[in-house]
Amino acid sequence: MAGEKSVLSGEDGQKITARLLKLCGWNLSEHIDFPCLSGKKHKPPGNKGERQQHSVDGINTYSSPLNLAAKKLVMVSAKHHAESYPSASPSKIYRTIKELAQCLDCATYSPQIQEDYLDGTDPDRDAEFDGLLTFFSSDPAEKNTSFFFEKHDSISIPTDQFNSIYFIDNRRATFLFSAIKEAQEYSTNREFSFIYPDTGAQNTEDISNSGKILPLELMCSDVLPILVEKDGSYHVLIFCNDLIEKQYLKRIIWLIHKLCGFAGKTVVYFPDYDPSRHNSMVNSVKQQFQESDYLNKIYLKKWDEFSFIKLKDDDAQHLDGA
Repeated sequence: MAGEKSVLSGEDGQKITARLLKLCGWNLSEHIDFPCLSGKKHKPPGNKGERQQHSVDGINTYSSPLNLAAKKLVMVSAKHHAESYPSASPSKIYRTIKELAQCLDCATYSPQIQEDYLDGTDPDRDAEFDGLLTFFSSDPAEKNTSFFFEKHDSISIPTDQFNSIYFIDNRRATFLFSAIKEAQEYSTNREFSFIYPDTGAQNTEDISNSGKILPLELMCSDVLPILVEKDGSYHVLIFCNDLIEKQYLKRIIWLIHKLCGFAGKTVVYFPDYDPSRHNSMVNSVKQQFQESDYLNKIYLKKWDEFSFIKLKDDDAQHLDGA
């Protein structure tokens, strides 16, 4: 019975991960096995023989909208706990991260990965191998818990060859899912695009300033700009994962002036915004931008929390995406 529960919990983690990423414009190839090319180096602790193969829960590739020279290959490992987050030691978390790092290490040289996912890649783009580790708890009390960075603040990083490994836990998933659902409900036609900031590596007309794919770097950012069509004009919705405070709001308004000059309206969302508590502070910040013609187009709202855990249910209404 315990083994059955473990399997079902793992399947739920994979469903949540794939469906959340679909809302971000991704389309995972799921359950991938490929040969290990460093069997002795990657031998699991306690095993007598060398490792024969690697397994990942998903692979996604995309041309980076933030860097003209990069083609991203992202390997995804999905973890899930049916109840509250377990009390895992940093060493156990390190082993989970290292397992994904070893997959990326081998994928860099794997003929199978090259043929299946990078064949035909634009020769002007270099392949970058990144990892994404998701770990969710279905405990409603932990919907805003950050497993990786609240419970553990000193986890070693493996030395295997890879570009980066990113993490999505309950707090991050709640923010992403809530922002996307808010954007869908705000939009006239429920369609939206993600806005790409200027990185200095996009100096070409071939790179758009918005698109349907949310790149990994922005997926793990605490500021998420989304473009929607509303009543015949374009509005920008900027979702913030941190609590509102004066200096933070000032930086957001500077960002608005860089990103949103074309928009008919910009709405900034905070998780704790309350007009009666924050209007005075908001007005004092806006006074520092009195020469701006755009101030009267900036509005603040509180974003509502949506339960990303519902993504494990086989309910199509959660899957309408970008």
